[in-house]
Amino acid sequence: MAAKASTLGLRIAREAFLRADYDACVEILRGRRGAERDFLLARTYLRMRRHDDAERVLRASRAKKRSTWAALTGAAIGRQGDTDGARALIEVALATARTQEERAEARYQRALLHWMLHETDAASAILENEDFGTFSAVAEELRAWLAVERADYASAIRRFEQAATLAGADLMVVTASLSNAAIYAREMYIPAVMSGVLHRVESVARTPYLELTLYQITRAAAWFAAIDGDFARAMQQFSALDSFQVERSWHVFALCDRAYLSLALGEEVNGWLVADQALALADQLEWETFKGSERVALLYLANVFALHRPLQAQRCWRRYKAVPEPGPFSAAFRHEPHVEAWEHFTAGLVEKGLGNAPAAAAHFNRAYSIYRRLGFEWRAVLTLVAERDITPDDRTYDEYIDTVLRRFPNSWLGLIADRERRHHASVTSIA
Repeated sequence: MAAKASTLGLRIAREAFLRADYDACVEILRGRRGAERDFLLARTYLRMRRHDDAERVLRASRAKKRSTWAALTGAAIGRQGDTDGARALIEVALATARTQEERAEARYQRALLHWMLHETDAASAILENEDFGTFSAVAEELRAWLAVERADYASAIRRFEQAATLAGADLMVVTASLSNAAIYAREMYIPAVMSGVLHRVESVARTPYLELTLYQITRAAAWFAAIDGDFARAMQQFSALDSFQVERSWHVFALCDRAYLSLALGEEVNGWLVADQALALADQLEWETFKGSERVALLYLANVFALHRPLQAQRCWRRYKAVPEPGPFSAAFRHEPHVEAWEHFTAGLVEKGLGNAPAAAAHFNRAYSIYRRLGFEWRAVLTLVAERDITPDDRTYDEYIDTVLRRFPNSWLGLIADRERRHHASVTSIA
């Protein structure tokens, strides 16, 4: 009877794990014993980013001779910074693996560690032909991140979508993969991908550990609406982000979204009101304490303020540059050329606002060349439009702007382009 109760408890805990109800999973496993309990509890703590708790559970386990123990302990200490110790334990896991599942997990953890250490060729070699079995979804997710680092965003999107499919009922992997597919589809403007993502998450219940991934999907969907010219829907979705229980740093993004679009639409009073709210919130936060890509909100703030309040923008820009880069396990915005492009674009706006036209033009040119290479067309157009009044006329730039805007006839991009052209024409006539 006790064995049946233990098995039932583990099954219920696994169900909670799959639906990303990690607090419930921990509670169910509390007070239980056994290797499978230890491994599931450690996996849960790793998902919760409580890496020290995962290590504590594993150190107290009686299953230290198991390959799974070595693989998970390597993961736990590696994510706390002990990468040498992690590498040694993962080698032990490989040497002691007795089943295909154990071998697959050890190989995946080895590939993940290589990726974390910027050893991308080694990670790719492991992932190339291996059958990862029950770890196929996370292996495919890692392949997607490797594609991102190669700036092969089309491949990355496909792999994120495939990872979500392979993940089945594991909602954390499903929503994380789909949110990344949505983010990069937004940059490349691939409506079919966004539509598919929204369809796949419409029945997913929000839990505390899914809030951020669903928040990112909602943001991406709002920008798709803005690009398509459905501004009311975009604003509605931006406002809906206020209901998500995410770190306050992410709410800075949502406020910047609303401010940016309001200003683009000529709604100056509301735009600056929301922009000031974003700045006030940002000033309350200790950005150095965040371990992910949250600091990019400061870059966004500098974008919003650059042309009309350049000193404020310069302060945000300097603060952004002073915040340490994300840790090695923060995949988003890691080693990506489009982040470099956005930094150059922002620096160009800041320099332009301060009246430093040559410096601004140099930054804009760098941003534009990166965006064109990556295929991020609407961002390339924004860059050219911002540069329009500080560089000599270039017919090829105008032709490119017109060509891209034909893809987005109702977008806010057209409004900005028309406004800048009118400004440029008036400045030229005065000169």
